[in-house]
Parts: sequence; C-alpha cells; structure tokens
Amino acid sequence: MAIQVFTPENTLIVESIKCYLYTDPGIGKSTIAHTAAAPVIFDFDKGQHRVSAELRRGAIVRIDSWLDLENLKDDFYAPYKTIVADTVGAMLDAIKDHLSKNSDNLQRDKTLTLKAQGLAGNLFLKMVRKWESLGKDIVFIAHSVEQESGKDKVKTIRADLAGKNSDLNQLTESLVQDHKYVKEMWYAIQLRAREMGCTFNKEKKRWYSPPEFKGITEQQRDELQDLLDKAGEDVAQFCIDLGIDSLMQIEADKFEAVKADILKLALGQSESEA
Repeated sequence: MAIQVFTPENTLIVESIKCYLYTDPGIGKSTIAHTAAAPVIFDFDKGQHRVSAELRRGAIVRIDSWLDLENLKDDFYAPYKTIVADTVGAMLDAIKDHLSKNSDNLQRDKTLTLKAQGLAGNLFLKMVRKWESLGKDIVFIAHSVEQESGKDKVKTIRADLAGKNSDLNQLTESLVQDHKYVKEMWYAIQLRAREMGCTFNKEKKRWYSPPEFKGITEQQRDELQDLLDKAGEDVAQFCIDLGIDSLMQIEADKFEAVKADILKLALGQSESEA
C-alpha cells in the first residue's frame, strides 16, 4: 500500500474511534455503552446483568476465556459498528489467565514471567488492531481510581486497568448487610485483598491497588546490560520480548528473575557453541 500524505488543506479521515469511559462503580458506565451505534458488548467482568432490560440496545457476549474472543471470525463483527470491552481491566485479566495455563509462562510464585507479561500486552494490541482493521469504533470501560502524583501530591483520576481490584469493589458493593453470612463473606474478601496487596479506604468504601511502580536502579540496569552483552543478546530486542521500552521499566522485585533468565540464555548460547 502506497504511503498517504495529507497536506494542510486535506481532511484526515478517521476510520476507527477509540475512547475510554471510566468513573466510579454504579454510575452507569455499562448502560451508557448501549447508546453507541450498533454495539456488541464483550462482558468480561460479568456485570452486564445490572443493565435494565429496557435499556439494552446492543448484543451482549459473555467472555469466559480469552479463546472465546480470539476464536471469533471476522464475519461475526459484520452487524456491529461499535465494540465495547467491559471492563478493559477484566479483558487484560482474561489474557493473563489464558497465558498462566502454560507452566512455562509462570515463575516460582505462580505469577507471570516478564516475557509472558510482554506477550499479554502484545495479544491485547493485536486484538485492538484487528478491531481497527475492521473499521469498528472501540469503547473501553473501566473503573476510576484516585492517585496522588508529584511532589505536591496532586490528586488525579484515571482509568483503573488493574482489573483485579475492580472485582473486589464489585464484591464489596454486592454484600447484603443483613445476610446471614455477611461477616464470613467480608472476611473472605479481605483475605483475597491481602493476597493481592490491595488496601481498603473506609471513607470511600473502595479497594485500591498496591503502591505505584518501583523500577530497578541504574546500577542494576548496567548489570543486566553487561549480562546481555555476554550472552550475545540485543538489549532492544530483549526489551521488545518483554513488552517494555527500556530495561528501566523492569520492576525492582523482578530483577533477580530477569537476571536468572538472562543467565539461562547465556548458558544455552555456550552449550550450542560447544
């Protein structure tokens, strides 16, 4: 395909619009999604049942696994103009759950390896690009999260892409206070939150994800670069495989795991040369 050049007097044609719709739980995000043009709503977090029947204008597809979505043929999308991912956090979780079924993608603590996390990001982008290529508008629904940033600790509201803590919030909201086993259910939610490192804000009655990202130091970066050089690996390609832009985007608590992976690469290289 020939490259397209648009001069100032030309109109730029947008064939696919992407947008985020995020706010606190219970405001009506899922209901608003049905007002889009000919929508199909992929119900990743199983929350579409809360939309009143008389307000449902679009088709709802419950996604139980990533393969449910990945196996859909292009002609499935023909009747629809808008694709809604409800929620985008749960969509990302579906990808990670899919990858976690392969033991090669797991670390000793059963979390995804950095390479698998990069693959998860690639699978997400591949699906979005497929929707774009079909000329569909895309709406990502997400819960909102409040964070403090900068030295002045300015509070900002952004889309919550973590996914898991949104499940905790939905479970907490669904608790019926006069239920016979409400205390036991609340205790179970707290146990799960502790495993995930989430904290509960009693005033806002919301769960929040663990503290923000903490990356490796420059000294650790230099150590990884030296190891990659000795293993004959290209740093840029290594980062692409992990789904990151630079080594500085590696989480501090993943340093030893990444280091071990590079040493394995070096060992494999030496064995092949022998």
